[in-house]
Amino acid sequence: MKNTTTTTTTTTTKTVETRPVAYVSLVEMKEKFIELGGSKIITLLLKTVTKLNKKSKVDNSPNPFGTIYKYAVVNGLVGVSYENCVNNQLKREEKTPDFKAMPPNYGSKITKEDGTMNRVIEEHTKKDGKHQEYVSFNPRTYLEIRYADENDNIISKAEIEDFLRPKSKNNRQGTDNTILWIKPKVESIIGYRVDGTEFRIRR
Repeated sequence: MKNTTTTTTTTTTKTVETRPVAYVSLVEMKEKFIELGGSKIITLLLKTVTKLNKKSKVDNSPNPFGTIYKYAVVNGLVGVSYENCVNNQLKREEKTPDFKAMPPNYGSKITKEDGTMNRVIEEHTKKDGKHQEYVSFNPRTYLEIRYADENDNIISKAEIEDFLRPKSKNNRQGTDNTILWIKPKVESIIGYRVDGTEFRIRR
């Protein structure tokens, strides 16, 4: 009698998580951020211009790229104090929590209608009179980073590596693990996620 072997194949269907999507203007987003009463975990979707050197760091060749955009999906905290974040990290590292933040080079928190200071949005007027607004943000995890040119063609980081400007290092914190802090322009935010909903910016 001929032996017959039966093979059973199990197919696992991956469930793709979806979240509700809403559309808001930059003004509406800013108003929501200003009204946040305390710290909040959010994810920012950012589109910024990548700062490149005019010449290669390796062979001094000219930069062949035009404007390169950096798209980042970043999870972190708003409404928190930079100084407190650093001191909390010092405590976790069993060090003396005696960090004092220096006054910012630019930007001051916007005052709310009730006279209190908001904890998220900062504003600054440049010497040329241009008014800018920023989000004070403690990034924790970069979920996605990609680069693209003005025509939205994907550019790998390796292609522009020789022209990328070095990141500045903060030596004042005294921590083993540096507390990151960024202030992206409000206009650079193309969306954000909070409380299970994704908000996309209407342009």
